[in-house]
Amino acid sequence: MINHPSLSQFCSFAILLLFCPQSTVVSSSSSQKYWIFFTDKGQAGSLQILGDATARHLAVSDRSLKRRLKVHASPGGVDFRDLPVHAPYIETLERDGIAVITKSRWLNAVSARVPAGKASRLENYPFIKKIQRVGQYRRRPVEGDEKQPPAFPIFKSTANRLDYGMSLTQNALMQVPEVHDLGINGTNVIIGLLDTGFNYRQHSAFAFIDVIDEFDFLNSDNVTQNENSEIGSDQHNHGTMTLAVAGGFQEGSLIGPAYRSKFLLAKTEDHYHEDIIEEDYWVAGLEWLERNGADIVSSSLGYDDWYSYENLDGNTAITTIAADIAVKKGVLVVNSIGNEGQVAGSIIAPADADSAIAVGSVTSRNTLSYFSSIGPTYDQRIKPEVVAMGSQVYTVVPNSNGEFISKNGTSFACPLVAGIAALILSAHPELTPMQVRDALCLTADRAQQPDNYYGWGLVNALDAVLHPGIVFSNLPTIQQLERNRKAVMIRARSKYGIIPDSVAVFFSSAPDSFVRYPLRATDEVHEFGAEFSLDGFGETVNFYFSAIDSMGHRAFYPFDAPKTTFNTQGGIIIETLPSAFHLYQNIPNPFVNSTLLQYDLPAANHVLLEIYNIRGRLVKKLVDEEKKPGQHSVVWNGRNSAGQLVANGVYEARFHSAYFTARRMMDLARIDMLQQNHPNPFNQATTIRYELQQPAHIRLNIYNTAGQLVTTLVDEQQQPATYKILWNGLNQNGTFVSSGVYVYELRMDEIITCRKMICLR
Repeated sequence: MINHPSLSQFCSFAILLLFCPQSTVVSSSSSQKYWIFFTDKGQAGSLQILGDATARHLAVSDRSLKRRLKVHASPGGVDFRDLPVHAPYIETLERDGIAVITKSRWLNAVSARVPAGKASRLENYPFIKKIQRVGQYRRRPVEGDEKQPPAFPIFKSTANRLDYGMSLTQNALMQVPEVHDLGINGTNVIIGLLDTGFNYRQHSAFAFIDVIDEFDFLNSDNVTQNENSEIGSDQHNHGTMTLAVAGGFQEGSLIGPAYRSKFLLAKTEDHYHEDIIEEDYWVAGLEWLERNGADIVSSSLGYDDWYSYENLDGNTAITTIAADIAVKKGVLVVNSIGNEGQVAGSIIAPADADSAIAVGSVTSRNTLSYFSSIGPTYDQRIKPEVVAMGSQVYTVVPNSNGEFISKNGTSFACPLVAGIAALILSAHPELTPMQVRDALCLTADRAQQPDNYYGWGLVNALDAVLHPGIVFSNLPTIQQLERNRKAVMIRARSKYGIIPDSVAVFFSSAPDSFVRYPLRATDEVHEFGAEFSLDGFGETVNFYFSAIDSMGHRAFYPFDAPKTTFNTQGGIIIETLPSAFHLYQNIPNPFVNSTLLQYDLPAANHVLLEIYNIRGRLVKKLVDEEKKPGQHSVVWNGRNSAGQLVANGVYEARFHSAYFTARRMMDLARIDMLQQNHPNPFNQATTIRYELQQPAHIRLNIYNTAGQLVTTLVDEQQQPATYKILWNGLNQNGTFVSSGVYVYELRMDEIITCRKMICLR
């Protein structure tokens, strides 16, 4: 299983979640909680329902649909997973005395309390596929929480525009203030939190927080702070503190990385039953967050009571499966790796998910916290992805008006990374979850030598924000001068350096007649601006920006300008141009030999359509000419500008016209699904499976870690088919190999794909 799953794995999603009335709940002493998975969603009419369904009917928000379109192009933005669980199946269960608790459209399942003795009979129902116990987790407490600063605090620098107080340490360690100084603060990003509850109406650090919705999945209401039915006062404590770490704002005390983001809050953890966290509420909360438009989900929870290490393979745990589905629908999932200590494989689900970002903890000196769990996953993938400060993190005292405390745990490293991810998305809203993941990992301080302690290393917010390309401040600054004159300023920066004379603003009172005006550098670092007379432009003036860096990269802001622009009051005007501009996801994706790209033009335009590799280097120019209105298509044959076959991997199609820019990720996989050997690790023998999509000469070799050939399993011409090759652990001399790591390599003509496996004698 590869460390960076391709975007071809992504699709779509949503949920409607219901709870049975309290009167129907069976006493927990005489029942157990199970997942019940169904065989279908009522096959008769399901496809017709999907064909007729709209996102509104399926309770999927417009915001969610817009986000989903970054990763897939399902008709209407919905797919089979968005269909509701078949109601007659649920009714049958309830008539048999089974109390349904949650419903999951994604999993086509319900969680339910099953009376003693009935569980074994459930699989006799013709519509039930399987049942399994609902997983639980007991949070491991971390010692050392004290009202004191980090052991090695970073004190305020006069270079920062904001006063971070004691939270400067956790922010400066990852260069968050430098990003804030660029005017990038999480604007237009929605972060969803899954936690114990949230009391954001009391503390002064939440005075400016924008909570757009909240839901309590324990009590099925919209109150996420403590309720009368909850004993004590600390149910909402943990969630309140993680929310403050991500998005609190009180100058001189605490500033979270994403202090201008919006928040969705899901209460999913029952603090009063021995700190038991049940995975069905987590899945319910995740689906609710997705359908309501969350861009990022931060979860400081995990589940392992019902899972052994062998289950932490990225494909087994229920929360892991749900996390991967969320990513397929365009949501970045950030999860703490756990506080189980530095024992190999001590991670918790869903941190093992292929597509999730698992976060470990370091101290203020960037040394691994003693409690931070480490990888690898069972299938030997590196975990965590990244680390952030999780020792002595400054946050709020939940039930106070203005007190603060330092806390320990990967629970607090996680929202810091989620907040930094929001900074990346606010600067580059077109990015997919895997592109944000790459920006975080590839710019971390151990990116060249990742390991199972630190992953790719400590996050560097500034480098991560600059990694995808030129950035602009989230909003321009507009000053009203005398009469009809205004001053317009924007900050712009590139890791390669901005060409000063290239920064410009484009003004217009009509969507198709923009006039370019150059901006000059101001006295502020990375800021460009000028004064303008807007006489003759009319009452409403739209504008956008552009810049070019020293490598010749050009960027527009907003990223899809002039389809989306600012106005002279600083607000964003959506869809100033016809919505008929569109670049569709390539078909097929992934592809083997060639793939089709289609785009719509409402008016004649000069179109530039190029293919770039994952490192941002131009591979081939597909279109560079004037095009008439209508739908156009072009085929890429998987070759570069020199006519050579390019390697397997992720590529990016970049589209640009006079009025519209867009990007789509594509996955080239000439040898489809070279799968992880099974079993892995193995003792006597293991099976290697691959699918061949075209005739080719195939060589399947085994190497040791020194690069020496161990044996050749296949060396022949093969036809398209699925192949299963058994290796009995013998080398080419017929003797058993010793314990260790081996690499199996599949060669198809010029294309090479390889994976690692482990032999344990």
